[in-house]
Amino acid sequence: MEDTFIGGNVSDISISLWFIIGGIFTLITFLFLFLIKIKDLKSQKIILVGITVFWLIISIISIFISITNILITFLTFVVSIFCYLSIKTLKKKIITELNKKGLTEKEIYLLQQLAGINKK
Repeated sequence: MEDTFIGGNVSDISISLWFIIGGIFTLITFLFLFLIKIKDLKSQKIILVGITVFWLIISIISIFISITNILITFLTFVVSIFCYLSIKTLKKKIITELNKKGLTEKEIYLLQQLAGINKK
C-alpha cells in the first residue's frame, strides 16, 4: 500500500475511510431494495422524493469539493434525474389507480353531507 491510484502516499486512516464510505453506500443500497417492496404508492413516492433530494445534494456538494472529478458529479446528477422520472411515472400510476378505484361509501356520504343532500 505504498502508492494510491492518484500517485500519493496512503495511510491506514484513508483506507479505513474508503471502507466506511463503501459500507455506507452498501447499506443505502440494501435499504433502497428493502423499501422498494412497499406496496403503498404514496409511501413509495415519499421515499423517492427523499432519494432524489439526497442525490441532488450529493451532486451539488461534489461540484464544490472536486471540480476535477466532473464525471462523478455527472453520474450523481444522472441518478437524480432517473429518480425524478420515476416520481413522475409513479404520480401517473397513482392517478390511474385512484380513477379506476372510484369513491368509497364514506367519501360519497361526506360529499352528500357537504352538498346538503340528506339521503337515508
